[in-house]
Amino acid sequence: MRENLTGQRFGRLVAIHEVRREGEAFYRWHCQCDCGKKTSVPTTSALTSGDSRSCGCLRSEVVSKGRKKHGCSYGSKLYSLWKSMRKRCNAKNNPEYKNYGGRGITICSEWDDFAVFAKWAEETGYKDGLGLRRLDNDGPFSPSNCKWAVSGGGGYFPRFLTHNGVTKSVREWAKELGCSPWVLTMRLDKLDWSVEKTVTTPVRHKKPNRWRTEHEET
Repeated sequence: MRENLTGQRFGRLVAIHEVRREGEAFYRWHCQCDCGKKTSVPTTSALTSGDSRSCGCLRSEVVSKGRKKHGCSYGSKLYSLWKSMRKRCNAKNNPEYKNYGGRGITICSEWDDFAVFAKWAEETGYKDGLGLRRLDNDGPFSPSNCKWAVSGGGGYFPRFLTHNGVTKSVREWAKELGCSPWVLTMRLDKLDWSVEKTVTTPVRHKKPNRWRTEHEET
């Protein structure tokens, strides 16, 4: 059953009705933009994932304000980061959805508008190579709960875990335990361990081969 978006807002767009053109296998959404124009969005997921937020006027405004030279235009790394954030929280088919939207992580309404997010980024010292860190790992993506931190690269948002009031990245917890970050990720996602069990259970290291050790000593 297709999702009914009639009357719902997505950025500057409000969904009016769904149609399917002759010869097309998919349905489109006719939407009203805040600027007064009407537009057609190809798919439901384009709206719910955040790919379509206006009729195109938002893109023009951001570029015209000269944000391009500051790395805040459409097509920039910051825009890719913003889209990745939205997909992780809103797109159920995204591989990372289970770690974000799937466990209740949301995005504040003002960040539905990329121009607003870009302005906040400029004012808080964004530069390429940084990612968003949520201060409260169970809290939303919002100005009061986010700051810039070194990114894992490729638009990756570092994953942070909180135990006994202490928040560290998976990489930092792994270093403390003397293991690979992959081990902690496997505990959380594959074994479904709690955060407490994940960061407090010692890592078993393989014992050296006794025969090989004795042989090398002779």
